[in-house]
This record gives sequence, structure tokens and C-alpha cells, in this order.
Amino acid sequence: MKTCPYCHLALVLDADQYYCTFCQMTVVSIDVPNDVSRKPLVFDSYFYADYAELSTPELMKKSTFFLVFLLRLVRQERTDINKHLKLFNKVIDAGTHDYLEAAQESGRTYEWWTRKAWVIENILRDRIGHFPTRITRYGTRKIQNGHRNFLI
Repeated sequence: MKTCPYCHLALVLDADQYYCTFCQMTVVSIDVPNDVSRKPLVFDSYFYADYAELSTPELMKKSTFFLVFLLRLVRQERTDINKHLKLFNKVIDAGTHDYLEAAQESGRTYEWWTRKAWVIENILRDRIGHFPTRITRYGTRKIQNGHRNFLI
């Protein structure tokens, strides 16, 4: 029996589409389970920091899980850039100005990653009322494994 992936009531086949009378919506056939099971979570097997280049409206269309994983990567990129920036600043403070341009570029890059993290944090805050202050590898594994009670 074809059931709604949200409320689990039997779906009505209307022409070539499934319709849920309780949810009052058409359900795409790929989302229709054959039994009373939940729609499986689909994870991108690889997350790249390049996803951070998505615009804010594009990020707003992504799933909450996607954003949590992306936020972890964005924060890591920002941390890495910050380490480089501190190193350049130490060299400049020592009197060598050979790396001044590299330090300025690192500063701009650090600001970009910081702002991108803020965007993702604010989207998450709008959705779930807060954003994770710390995202661990353990927490992301629990999300991937489908555990209900995970701590981030």
C-alpha cells in the first residue's frame, strides 16, 4: 500500500500523481514509500567547502542537516585561515613586510568565511531556534546514522 511519507495515510492515485487527503498535497512518486515507513534521509556522501559559495537564497533551500554539516566545514576553513593570518601578522610584527599583501588577502578571506558562517548560523537559528556552538565528528556521525537523540 502506498502511504504518505509525512502522515502515513493511504494515498489516493489521481491521474498519474499521488495525493494525500490529510496533508492536502500532491506527493512526488519517488517520495512514496510502499509501507508505513519514514522517508529515508539522503546525505551527500561528500561535503565540500565549495558548497559555501552558494548564495544565501540557495542555502535557505538546503536541508537543516546539510547546513549543519556545511557549518562544520565553514568553521574549519575559518580556523585554518585564522592560523595563517596569525602567522603572517607575527612575521610582519617582526619587521618583515614581505608578506603584507598575503596578510591582507588572508584577512579578507577570513572575513568572508566568518560572514558565511554567520549566514548559515542565522538560517539554522531561524529554523530550530538556535545554532550549534560546537559540531563534533561524533555528532555528525550520529546524524548520518539516523539517531534521534544526538547532541551537537
